[in-house]
Amino acid sequence: DGKPLFIPTLEEYKKWVDVEVKFVDFKTDDPYPHFREYVKDEVVKFLQSIGGSEKDLNRRGLKIITTLDPDIQKKNMEVMTANKAQIVRNGGNNAASIVLDGPTGEIVSMVGSLDYYDDSIQGKNNVLLTPQQPGSSIKPYVYTNLFEQGFNPGTVLGDVATKFLTDPKDPKSIYEPNNYGKNYNGPVTIHSALSNSLNIPAVKAGFMSAGINKYNLREALDSFFDFTE
Repeated sequence: DGKPLFIPTLEEYKKWVDVEVKFVDFKTDDPYPHFREYVKDEVVKFLQSIGGSEKDLNRRGLKIITTLDPDIQKKNMEVMTANKAQIVRNGGNNAASIVLDGPTGEIVSMVGSLDYYDDSIQGKNNVLLTPQQPGSSIKPYVYTNLFEQGFNPGTVLGDVATKFLTDPKDPKSIYEPNNYGKNYNGPVTIHSALSNSLNIPAVKAGFMSAGINKYNLREALDSFFDFTE
């Protein structure tokens, strides 16, 4: 367009040196950051398994088709955002959510934190990929193992205040669990205990995992871990 391709004079150079350059922060339109990073890592693992490397992501012309459902992802994020205040009220500062297709196990939605861009909660870390307490999701495994030892869904357990001795050699090693509702229901069947996600019967079931009329904590734990593995 007729303009010089270089700065012709020292005066012109000085004029440009004095110009203030301002950098402006901006967020790109990236509604699936945690899922994107997850897919990237999985693809890199695959490439490395066939003798490739991470560089191949940008130079092999790969066409990557994922399982994410944008509509479900949007709804998932809306639910997470709507419950943020409640999470904080209950003592939390972060949360994550994943939606899987039951028959295939495909990931249709992944929200790895409440806010990917919030460094105060380490938002870029995908909570779904970090070790967490299993919570009540482990109870079906506890009871199924118990069924393998001869018990059944009609077996009655006491949902009452109970102190468990976790180390027979240490009388102070007391564990006293509570139910979420801070209440007790008395005698309940395993079916009822699992349906209502009661904690105390589930702990008792864990202690009974060695078998009927066997009360050996080490054998019970070994039985449970062998089964779940």
